[in-house]
Amino acid sequence: MALKHKVPAVSVLAGLLLWVAAVVVDVLFFHDEPFLDMLILAVPPHDIYIRSIGFTIVLALGFILSAQLANRDRVEQEVRKSRAFLQTVIDAIPDATMAIAADYQVVLANRAARDIAGVEDPVASGLRCHQVFHHCDIPCDGVEYPCPLVHVVATKGPALMTHTHHDAEGNEVFVEITAAPVFDDASEVTQIIESYRDITEQKKAEEEIANLAKFPAENPNPVLRVSGDGTIMFANNAAQPLLDAWSCRLGQAIPKQWAERVSHVLVTGQREDVEIECDGRTFLVTFAPVLEAGYVNLYAHDTTKRGLTGGMPT
Repeated sequence: MALKHKVPAVSVLAGLLLWVAAVVVDVLFFHDEPFLDMLILAVPPHDIYIRSIGFTIVLALGFILSAQLANRDRVEQEVRKSRAFLQTVIDAIPDATMAIAADYQVVLANRAARDIAGVEDPVASGLRCHQVFHHCDIPCDGVEYPCPLVHVVATKGPALMTHTHHDAEGNEVFVEITAAPVFDDASEVTQIIESYRDITEQKKAEEEIANLAKFPAENPNPVLRVSGDGTIMFANNAAQPLLDAWSCRLGQAIPKQWAERVSHVLVTGQREDVEIECDGRTFLVTFAPVLEAGYVNLYAHDTTKRGLTGGMPT
């Protein structure tokens, strides 16, 4: 039986005990009548009045306490329902999300964060944010990995940064952290909400793109990119002899005959190989159209040493 239901019964029992205690006092000090007569059979009217008042007060206090306990139970039940609803909502968020107190203590974590933590509930386990994601006992710090909590508390504004974290198996992953402050009535930051998005694959793709982007620049052979109107969009260092022979540079137009060749391959969509002579050197240039982007890549190879002749003049 719940406490709120026990209180009225206890208050009735306490009232009866108070009645009996009053009878005992009357028999011992004020009356000579037998105990049973004073208890029920021959109770003086003024004693009935006093005992009834005492019994009523005790009973009323019991019912008041019972009502307060019932109200407290209702409030606690509403709090539990609200917290369960909040937990359900954040569990639906695919990115790891946590509420973190100013002392780094995790006060709320969704399912994705619990999976990374490797425990049923980092809140119940008393873990701090750096223990969950960095697997270390001290907060993250420094220029490379600044602490989101420190930044948000200091600026009282949101933060966006990238960290290296560890998953449940201890593997390093790149995460994008979004952190936002939670204020109290005094406009002080008491907690922050952090969301972590795994961008490991994105980082790998960016690194691969960056490495691929280096290939034209590091190519020992001339590589150029020319727009549909003949403007040079890119040229590596090895292409300088061609640029010198054409008297142009990045951002300028190539000679008309080659600009027409660029337009032609963009129309046909077919690659074309052309020999170009400049300053006593012969280059075999491949015009490779990139139709969806509207430009043409020029890949040149110096064929002078091969003794190839018959090239087109510059």
